[in-house]
Amino acid sequence: MKRVAILIIAVLLAGCLVVPFSWMGFITFLQSRVATVRVIVAGSVDEVTIYSTTDPTTAIASVRTNGQETTQEIKLPQARKGFTLVQPHPIEYFFVTTVGDQKHRGPKICCTVNFFPEYRILTVPGLSTWEVKNK
Repeated sequence: MKRVAILIIAVLLAGCLVVPFSWMGFITFLQSRVATVRVIVAGSVDEVTIYSTTDPTTAIASVRTNGQETTQEIKLPQARKGFTLVQPHPIEYFFVTTVGDQKHRGPKICCTVNFFPEYRILTVPGLSTWEVKNK
């Protein structure tokens, strides 16, 4: 009878350790996910710059065309790093197109925190024309 009680206590203690560490591993995994955004920019646009909504003054990435159509893939973190016991908050991004001295701020283009990484295609044919599609 003592062996059964010891076995039950050992299983319960192991469960108390496995569940929290599994949860922390899952949350850490979610925080490590990145979204890929393929940016296709027409040559008439000088530059497309991507910013985080949490820090709209610092550019995350930029695509310069030099007068020719340009395609570039950009990897963006989907979630903020933080305490690993709670679900991470998503990071949202927006873009700004530049033609000469003119600038146009586009809408949010991603991200949500999920198990499967997002893949977006951002097509910018002009200063204030754009299209965002999921792949």
